[in-house]
Amino acid sequence: MEEKKFWKGYICGFLSVVAIIALMAVIKRLTLPESLTLGQEAQVVLKLNQMSSLIGAHYLDEVQTEDLLEGAYAGFANAVGDKYTRYYTREEYEAYLQDASGTFAGIGVTIQWNEEAQMLEIISVQEEGPAERAGMHVGDLVYSVDDEVMKGTSMDLVTSKIRGKAGTEVRIGVLRDGSADPIVLTITRELIEEKTVNSIMLDGGIAYIEVSGFNEVTAKQFKETVESLKEQKMRGLILDLRGNPGGRLNSVVDVADQILPEGLITYTLTKDGQREEYTSDGETVLDIPMVVLIDENTASAAEILSGAIKDHERGVLVGTQTFGKGIVQTTYTLSDGSGIKVTMARYYTPNGDFIHGVGIEPDRKVELPEEKLLEEVRGTQDDTQYTAALQEMQKLLQD
Repeated sequence: MEEKKFWKGYICGFLSVVAIIALMAVIKRLTLPESLTLGQEAQVVLKLNQMSSLIGAHYLDEVQTEDLLEGAYAGFANAVGDKYTRYYTREEYEAYLQDASGTFAGIGVTIQWNEEAQMLEIISVQEEGPAERAGMHVGDLVYSVDDEVMKGTSMDLVTSKIRGKAGTEVRIGVLRDGSADPIVLTITRELIEEKTVNSIMLDGGIAYIEVSGFNEVTAKQFKETVESLKEQKMRGLILDLRGNPGGRLNSVVDVADQILPEGLITYTLTKDGQREEYTSDGETVLDIPMVVLIDENTASAAEILSGAIKDHERGVLVGTQTFGKGIVQTTYTLSDGSGIKVTMARYYTPNGDFIHGVGIEPDRKVELPEEKLLEEVRGTQDDTQYTAALQEMQKLLQD
């Protein structure tokens, strides 16, 4: 028994040594302020080898060396102490890049994490999309993907397994209406463009546009939406950025360029003081009254747009103070197809405000009723922020 444990630990340790060489390459590629000496590198290899051998020899249950190594990579990024700097496995990184592109082969659903169930919950199903045709419902809980149980796993991992090549099939087991027995749906993946811009024309020429995020297709969708609303004689715009977590910097800059006069949209500063400015050329100014809806979940790129509109005095901000994420991340692809996202700059509003940890104050503070959730009331009479935005718009149109 002891001999078996020894060899199990030895093999696990040997594999770790091989993989730590890759970890050292990652360390060097990150260009840390203080490079590791050869002695420090040897200590890292020795220590992880010892840990791996002990786990292999004595840990009660089976453990995969690959899992230990992925945990080491993730821990290396987590040790920076910044929740936005993180490591992605190959599968997670592929899913992340697909999310950022806005176009992917999937099944046509929107999902969110259900903390109580420890599973992903389907919160919307694309009309006439692959999931709807296969019988998936809003409220379904994703229990398994291709017969692999997904309960308790990360959202990125589940998303990466649901997506794949267009034309291929995926088997998704869902729990519905409290049932303990999953319903297995076979769904054929299709190319899907995520819809991040939705709109409606209200009475009196008031247009309403909701932007749910900023990915590579958002600027195009926003342009098409604005052109359509102009054809419908748009006189004023309510821009809803509530619950918008942000996204790509280039995307929000492209959207802001469609709205703002010539001038600064935002600028970034790196740790060595390098400044990069992002500007509007002023060729497509949206010169109509504007009200912008914001809340505590308006973050990052959405705050860049809110802050630029406010500083240029192009609109009235209504709602609650924004999230306060004033830092920018860049992603890097590693040699094995995995990736790392690193916080590399601070961004500032045109007036030079650094809003990280502070947020942006609305011009008119309006709370939702305490018992109401935005997802339940958005755009209805119970949406006190939306009705306040309509009031502000009426004032602007009368001036």
